[in-house]
Amino acid sequence: MDAERQTFRTGNPYEARFGYARAVRRGPFVFVSGTTSVDPACGTAALGDVEPAATMIVGARFVAPEMKVEIEADAVVLG
Repeated sequence: MDAERQTFRTGNPYEARFGYARAVRRGPFVFVSGTTSVDPACGTAALGDVEPAATMIVGARFVAPEMKVEIEADAVVLG
């Protein structure tokens, strides 16, 4: 694949600490890493009345207790 690789970072300290990007795009393919909700103004989760879909995992935890949801996704950009 000759397509240019693009990385997307949020400035979260974990990205630099563990050496990863929030998402990577190469050609029409986009790969999103584990991402959770954090309010950049105060550093805590702000889900409120949103009530997002969630996967329940028992025996695991996020890096911070205020994180409630994490997603990973793959996408293909068409057109």
